[in-house]
Amino acid sequence: MKYASAGILGAMGAPAIVRAQTRELVVGGPSGQAEATKRAVIPPFEAKYNCKVIFSGAQSVPNLQKMRASRSNPVFSVVMMDDPILYLAEDEGLLEKLSPSKVPSLSDLSPDAVLRDAMWVNYMWPALSIGFNEKEFPSGVSSWETMWDPKYRGRVLVPSYKSTTAPFTTAIAAHLETGESISKSQYNIDAAFKKLKALKPNIMNLYEQVPQAAVLVEQGEAAMAAGFYTTYVNPRQASGAPLRLAQVKEGMFAMPKGIAKVKNAPARDLADSFIEECLAPAFQGVWMKEFFSAPTNLKVTPTAGIPSPKDLVTLDWKFASEKLKEVSDRFNREIAI
Repeated sequence: MKYASAGILGAMGAPAIVRAQTRELVVGGPSGQAEATKRAVIPPFEAKYNCKVIFSGAQSVPNLQKMRASRSNPVFSVVMMDDPILYLAEDEGLLEKLSPSKVPSLSDLSPDAVLRDAMWVNYMWPALSIGFNEKEFPSGVSSWETMWDPKYRGRVLVPSYKSTTAPFTTAIAAHLETGESISKSQYNIDAAFKKLKALKPNIMNLYEQVPQAAVLVEQGEAAMAAGFYTTYVNPRQASGAPLRLAQVKEGMFAMPKGIAKVKNAPARDLADSFIEECLAPAFQGVWMKEFFSAPTNLKVTPTAGIPSPKDLVTLDWKFASEKLKEVSDRFNREIAI
């Protein structure tokens, strides 16, 4: 009887154990967003979908390496990465196309926020421009051309090609050299380097991380820095730092923050649901509040101080990714100091 009872109890208990198991979603995302994402995004998602979300914070390149290493048995179900790295991931067959039936907010996004026929999408657009010290520029900086003014010799910071913000500087240089629209001039690499060579006397240093460069700008050692963005500058401004972001006449750039479903994801339905929530109005509001970023969902009205996605300039990141090594090598030869 004891054996029979044990067998009956085991058979009866097994379904209860299965029912008690919590569904799990692993998201690979930027470490700089970890705190806000874990605080403002993950708890409501877990409550709504009765699941557990593990956020693995790291830079885009290390997370890409994890995707490559776990191709046959993916670690992540969702990745949040910079667009240049997502192009590499898609080229290597590591992503799965998003379905409008599973991610209905796809139809509400800015067309420029849907990449490679919905292999991934941008869930927010921090605005990128020139960071400057407001004590030195009480009236602000109105044009990218200001970086070339001889009075700022040796006092301009520019991102190195180890930073994902470097292509913006190259694109604006081509625009200023040719006078053509940024959408057209961004492909003219020779024109960009002609203009960048003229900037070289003004370059104080090349930087890899915005916080490093911001110290020099805030202390007044550097007058300005190309490649600063709202996600970093706005909180510093709110804390009382003399750091501001230029409202340039040529237009501020959209710094793409992408989200994608990993091919053969272990939690496919949860992956779709997480991406959908990130694009839907509620979490679009979170990105605006926490990261001072423009919404990519055109049905969402930007809050005060947040630019409209329609006013931001987008780059061709496929082209930038394909030319990355070529342009980086040339930049290091001709511009690096």
